[in-house]
Amino acid sequence: MTFRPSQHHASGIRTFYVASDSHAGTEYTVQHIRRPGINRWHCSCPQYFFRCVARRRHCKHIHFVRASSVPAVAQAA
Repeated sequence: MTFRPSQHHASGIRTFYVASDSHAGTEYTVQHIRRPGINRWHCSCPQYFFRCVARRRHCKHIHFVRASSVPAVAQAA
């Protein structure tokens, strides 16, 4: 699995694009939203939408970005 950071930055939101393992050419958008009173992760993959949100869990794409070598992301969790 690979990812790349977004070139566009918004205040309090870090965006990454994570390549799918099972669907060649597909990328999912992973966002870390960190603003006053909010510290939340979001992914555009179907797994996150249908299973993880209701259970308040993270999908494998969020786990991958959090466990990556990007210090600011790993520490912000």
